[in-house]
Amino acid sequence: MVIAIGVIFIGASLLAVAAFVNGITIDVPFVATFRGFVDSTGSNEVTVDGSWMAVLVLIVLLAAPLPFVAMTRHLDRP
Repeated sequence: MVIAIGVIFIGASLLAVAAFVNGITIDVPFVATFRGFVDSTGSNEVTVDGSWMAVLVLIVLLAAPLPFVAMTRHLDRP
């Protein structure tokens, strides 16, 4: 579960950085929207709107196959 949370966190951080630097809007359907823009003082800004429930579902979907991968990789070892 921690691996899936880390992957989601790193992915969201990278998307936020991309939106911030480029001043673009990145939409991940049903999960989050990253809106990058330049404010009135000329500095870059980013806002993030998202659904915590959708993030939780995504984490569970990413974490579900991990125990099976771990079990199959250790079957040949004592």
